[in-house]
Amino acid sequence: MYVLTNCQTSVLQYLSYLPPALSVAAAKAGQDGLCEIRLRRARPVMLYYTDGCYYLDSEGGRTKDLRRAYIVSSQEMTRACEMVFEFSLYAHQDELSEGYVTIRGGHRIGIAGGINSGKIRSLSDITSLNYRIAHEHIGIADPIMPKIIREKRLMNTIIVSPPMCGKTSLLRDIVRTSSQQGIRVGVCDTRKEIAAVYDGEPEMDIGNADVVSGAPKSSGMMMLLRCMSPDAIVCDELGAPQDARAAERIFGCGVSLIATAHAGSRKEFFDRPEMSAIAGKFDCVITLGGIGEVREVYYV
Repeated sequence: MYVLTNCQTSVLQYLSYLPPALSVAAAKAGQDGLCEIRLRRARPVMLYYTDGCYYLDSEGGRTKDLRRAYIVSSQEMTRACEMVFEFSLYAHQDELSEGYVTIRGGHRIGIAGGINSGKIRSLSDITSLNYRIAHEHIGIADPIMPKIIREKRLMNTIIVSPPMCGKTSLLRDIVRTSSQQGIRVGVCDTRKEIAAVYDGEPEMDIGNADVVSGAPKSSGMMMLLRCMSPDAIVCDELGAPQDARAAERIFGCGVSLIATAHAGSRKEFFDRPEMSAIAGKFDCVITLGGIGEVREVYYV
């Protein structure tokens, strides 16, 4: 079931990170099915919905007519950046090095612009902001759960797909469902997208899971392994060599690992050099083709 929580739809959330006039216009466009809001300096605001893309109408709402599109001024773009970074660019440099900032509600704002010595030095260097709207899909894991549980134990499972196909949504619902069934699940939520913890409370429904937020995957997974005696550890977007080393330790401790990875196919995932040491240790590979669309469940 497609769900937006009160925290996600509240105007105090992602719309509050837009300049006032832009926020009012975007609110009139409707939030149902909204996936992304893209801002670019001196360019039209683009709205991406599940049924396609539109321009933000300058009077509010959405339109296909470029002549009616809301054009973001340079001053508005700088103001949006100030709001996203809470008026402190330097306080967010760790996140900026990854190209995004996570805001309350689990929404992630991607950043593009001029890079100097590996860093964005000023707000005027930022040319694009991509507000990626987080959604919950309660029950999306129901058809999958019988396929990844054996003798009341979660199998080592990797979920692969290109971006924007629902990996995190499926992963979150696996956490919710399995933890409510009595499985001790630890979540390493590096990008704060799975649980979206704010003031110590998850804003997404993750059932009865334990969460480490904001830590690098390698150290976060080890913290859960040492301190929370989990039956399973969950993390999003395996990719770096240190992630693979942490995964190897989990496999060697009798704890299940459920994770996601960017890949266009099962073969593409297995062929990635940084994953070669651990790819064969997963019991199950789930390939997605879109939100709720499971293309393949493959047992290794």
